Amino acid sequence: MSHGFASTIGSLSPWERVGVRAARRRLMGLLCVACMLFFITPATAADPDLHAQILTLERNGRAQPQVAAAESQLLLARTIGLSTERLELLTVRGLLLASSRQVDEARRIARSLGDWAGTTHAADAAIAALLVRARVETEDGNMQDADALLDDARKRLVHSTPPRTRLRVMAAHAWVKKESGQLEPAMRLFQDGLALADELAAPEWQVDMRCGLARVYLQAGQLERARRLNNEAMAIATRSADDFSLYRVYGTEGILLDAANDRAGMRHAFERALAHARLANAGSAESLTLSNLSDVFLKNGDFKTAITMAEQALPLTRKLGDRDGETVALFNAGVAHIALRELELGKRLVAESIAIDEKRGSLSSMSISYNELGQYLERAGDAAGAVQAYHRHRALSDDIVQRDQQKVLVELQERFEAERRTKDLALLNRENDIKSEQLHRQALQQDLWWLLAGSFTLSLGALIWLHSRVRGTNRLLVASNLALSVQSERDPLTGLANRRHFHAAVTQAGAGPFEGTLFLIDIDFFKRVNDSHGHAAGDAVLIEVAQRLSAALREQDLLVRWGGEEFLVVVRGSNAAQVDVLAMRLLHALAGVPVPVQGRALTITASIGYSSFPLPPDAQAVSAERAIRLVDSALYLAKAHGRNRAYGVRQLHARDGRAIDRVAGELEAASKDGRVALTLLCGPDALKVAA
Repeated sequence: MSHGFASTIGSLSPWERVGVRAARRRLMGLLCVACMLFFITPATAADPDLHAQILTLERNGRAQPQVAAAESQLLLARTIGLSTERLELLTVRGLLLASSRQVDEARRIARSLGDWAGTTHAADAAIAALLVRARVETEDGNMQDADALLDDARKRLVHSTPPRTRLRVMAAHAWVKKESGQLEPAMRLFQDGLALADELAAPEWQVDMRCGLARVYLQAGQLERARRLNNEAMAIATRSADDFSLYRVYGTEGILLDAANDRAGMRHAFERALAHARLANAGSAESLTLSNLSDVFLKNGDFKTAITMAEQALPLTRKLGDRDGETVALFNAGVAHIALRELELGKRLVAESIAIDEKRGSLSSMSISYNELGQYLERAGDAAGAVQAYHRHRALSDDIVQRDQQKVLVELQERFEAERRTKDLALLNRENDIKSEQLHRQALQQDLWWLLAGSFTLSLGALIWLHSRVRGTNRLLVASNLALSVQSERDPLTGLANRRHFHAAVTQAGAGPFEGTLFLIDIDFFKRVNDSHGHAAGDAVLIEVAQRLSAALREQDLLVRWGGEEFLVVVRGSNAAQVDVLAMRLLHALAGVPVPVQGRALTITASIGYSSFPLPPDAQAVSAERAIRLVDSALYLAKAHGRNRAYGVRQLHARDGRAIDRVAGELEAASKDGRVALTLLCGPDALKVAA
């Protein structure tokens, strides 16, 4: 960035048009300008170190934004007019004010940047104003508004935009996308920001971009890639000897070790992060790390210490306005109280934590919180509360999936990249073949019609030959289209039908009510397999489960990989007794014999929800979607009551679809008041597994 400056000292007369009589006036004008420059130069000359001081201010502000914001006010007096340095300092000052919760002053800075319209820096000032406004919205928890502002700022970036401005916009937008659960755009933005940080050789940005991208990789299930990135960040932070950067790296390492179930390493990493946060005098970082340490004790079963750590963190987070640390501390304290059977207090604290994430629009954090809450409530014996929490987790997960996150997670898996490229190339070649055949068919048809129109003297044999060629081309086209359709409706890992195939089959059957039996199957504790043995072991388990389920079913039954570790079975024409027998057979097919994985024998069990439609006694017609919601509720009931079991809905009293939905949302309560009759089947060694 240039160290020069521009000043406005007023406008002079248009000397170029004067004649000899104006020479004297020109000389006097020059003398006046010289005098003005003599008097104003000491007060307005640019400080050669000003740019470096602004960058230092921004770097220190990561740990102490309030102190840095105050220092930036003093530094403003050393900038002049509409200079590059003043614009840079106003941008940094606005971001620091927003980070230290001085939002009114930050908004004033953003408005003042509008005064630069019409100057040579107008475009950069407009981007800076959007960036400061977005930081204010982020601090207020308005992720959607921040996303829109940053999207506007990114569209304004051009080649001449200063690199640090581009980097600030990319980093801010990447963080907002990550917190909103939009992993694919978050990954792209972090990658672009990382490349720019390396180009600028700015150690603090190099660390921040790598840590941020590592956390996105972790959310996408790419633990090894996340570790490699964080190791790079560790080396950079160690060389720069920056305590706040070291805090970031050790904090990220603790999260990665948590995902790898290394509790001792996780605690050590968070303790190192806390030490560096205190050395950097970073209050927000200290409070967040205390909250993370409470999570360590929570997972080690030391619930009282977890509560103590969380309670130490809470006052500090609220004093600093640190919403991230506050949500973690509230949640950890809440689930620790739940684990100690103090349910009402625990639920209230968790509700406060989730409410903060909801206000901030952080869907991914809300989904994770509800899933963990369900697990703690299940262990505490609150089955109804666990089912309700699981339902909220599922609803939020489906919301993220609807924004194409399921596709993102599949595409992020490195082991499938080569296979996917090969398949895409094969599909492209096949599509080209189909288009060529279509063109060939059109050419043949045109030849046929020209021959018919031009002359009726051609032999009948030639006509039959051409016609047979057209028919053969049509058959090839139909066969190719059918092959493409089949391939798009298959799960690439297990070879089973996927959701798309199921919905296509339902649509083909007509828009009427669903008739038949549905089994929704969820592999118990599948995440532990991935965490303890790696994703390759998880894939092996999924393939084996698919094979066992296929062997237990008839050829005419439909088996679908519903998503993740869930499978859906559709059976036609079975009575109630046969349905219960089949449910028990599926439980035994999975749990009866351990699955060999990497030289170990893993015991795999599943939870199942099932029902036959139309349901007696009212025989109310239901759509396929409503039927799936009902068996999904039965599945969560099986999970909440110990897993390795199946709950079947055999009778349901409901006058319409809304009544069915209400029953699905409170299935256990409905079974107690007689609105629904359930069948419970336990898998092999169910009592032992539940214990």
